[in-house]
Amino acid sequence: MPTIIQRLTGSVKKKEQKEQRRRYGPTLGIPNQVPPNQPPSEPLHPYSPQPDDEHLAWFIAIDQDNSGQVSAEELQSALMNGYGGKRFSADTVNYLMSIFDLDGSGEIGIEEFKPLWDYVRQWRVMFDSFDDNQDGIIDAGELANALNHYDLHVGPAIIDILVRKYGTYPSMPSGGRMNKGLPQIELDRFVCACVVVQQMCVLYERCNAGQVSRDEFLLSILRLP
Repeated sequence: MPTIIQRLTGSVKKKEQKEQRRRYGPTLGIPNQVPPNQPPSEPLHPYSPQPDDEHLAWFIAIDQDNSGQVSAEELQSALMNGYGGKRFSADTVNYLMSIFDLDGSGEIGIEEFKPLWDYVRQWRVMFDSFDDNQDGIIDAGELANALNHYDLHVGPAIIDILVRKYGTYPSMPSGGRMNKGLPQIELDRFVCACVVVQQMCVLYERCNAGQVSRDEFLLSILRLP
């Protein structure tokens, strides 16, 4: 027969097991409730997902440290070119931050994020509409068509320098570079190229007063390092 000590020990163990089942469920390690004074494994996000709020859902997913703000690094990790899954370049991300970081904090809040995300999606739609063969890259002819469509008419010399300045050469499987033909422009660099041309055309209209042609003016700027 069990001794009194064994009975008492068994009674205590049964009580402990009963309490464990109440708190953790039938399988240990799956709590029914968070034990008191135990912090969560990671900080909760300051925003809660809302039904049918796509912007907020994306914002929460991109805000990896749950700070309630999206940094340039977090934004870059989320923005991908369609071809090859490459991330947006740092200068394109910095360009986006400079436009939409309205309070100058160096990060993007939820209200700044909404127009930024719409802006990127509009550029992607535009990019896809001029990517005639849908290969995820823009060549010289497709870039010229895009600029002409938006009344940014420039000559072949401008197109050539834009593709060389903002494009990249396709890579070989071994990681080397294929030097055949012109570089190809991915989505993020397409944004930069179009915005630069637009800004230079505006500057030409304001400052040049007809002293040189627009293409000469653009070439003089694009040839700068």
